[in-house]
Amino acid sequence: MTKFEIWKLAISALIPLSVVFLGCLVGRYSKRYDERVRLHGKIIEKRVELFEEISQPLNVIYTYIIRVGSWKEHTPYDIIQEKREVDGLMYSNRPYWTEVLFSTYESFMNASFETHTGHASDAKIKSDYNKYKDLPNWSDSYIEAFSGKVDKKQLNKTNEKLMQVFAQEFGFVQKKA
Repeated sequence: MTKFEIWKLAISALIPLSVVFLGCLVGRYSKRYDERVRLHGKIIEKRVELFEEISQPLNVIYTYIIRVGSWKEHTPYDIIQEKREVDGLMYSNRPYWTEVLFSTYESFMNASFETHTGHASDAKIKSDYNKYKDLPNWSDSYIEAFSGKVDKKQLNKTNEKLMQVFAQEFGFVQKKA
């Protein structure tokens, strides 16, 4: 057998082995990719499920402070309770959210409430109680639930940003106007 025939035999043996090796490699990476896509889909499903639980309370908080929609039907204590519930869901499920979303959520809550107001004190709604005291469900005990400070421009901005970031978390890309 000549050197040429040996090389020819070696190459003809290596080609099928190379194809098998490359096939295994591609299959392995394909499987990893499929697992990542499946995991990403489950994370998005969980985010949507959580958003379905918190979107209404977030809207109640927002509309109460800017006084639109069904705001007249709520008391300040309802709003503080909504904050507690949303905070509970957001903090207990923090691993599902990106840092950008969570930071934006905290900015929205900071625009809506004054927190750390004293030991065993509830958060206070950043709004002037005088704008609510003529409601039929008003009680003077509600005065303590307000901080008297609201920056509506900042509140609107953080609410809009929060909704945009939620949309991004679900895989929607929004065009800027």
